[in-house]
Amino acid sequence: MPHQQVTPGDVLEALDRSSSDSSRASPLGTEWTIHDFLEALPAESLADDIVKANLEELLLILIGTHERTYGEALLTDLEELFDVSLSPGTLYPTLYELTDEQLLSVHPRVRTKEYALADGTAVTDRLEASMRHHYAYAMLLASYLQSR
Repeated sequence: MPHQQVTPGDVLEALDRSSSDSSRASPLGTEWTIHDFLEALPAESLADDIVKANLEELLLILIGTHERTYGEALLTDLEELFDVSLSPGTLYPTLYELTDEQLLSVHPRVRTKEYALADGTAVTDRLEASMRHHYAYAMLLASYLQSR
C-alpha cells in the first residue's frame, strides 16, 4: 500500500466515524499499521522529548500492536521506531502506572514479565482523548502562526 500524508481532515473524519462506530475499530482504517503512520510522519516529528511526553500512549499502542510483550522488547521498539534510547528507569515506572490504572495486565514469566492490554475499550478511549487533545493544541498553534 503506498503511503500517504495524513491530514487534519482525515483525522477529523476518522474521529467522526469512530465516535459513531460501536465496533471500536481503528479510526483511520484497518489497513494502516504503526509503521505506515511512522513513515508518513516527517523525520523530526517524534524527537526524544515528544516521545517521553507521550510515553504512556506510545506504550499502549506498541503493546496493542504486539498483543503481549515485555519491557526489553518495548525498549527495542522505541529505539528502532523512534530512534529514542530510554532507560529501564523511565520505561518500567510508566508500565507500572498503566498497570495501576488497569489499562495493562501483567503476566509473570520466568525471569521477566509480559504486558498486555487489560481493557481495550478503556485504552481506545484514552488514545482518542489524547488524539483530540493533541489535535486541538495543533490547531491552536496553526491558528496563531497563520495570524502572524
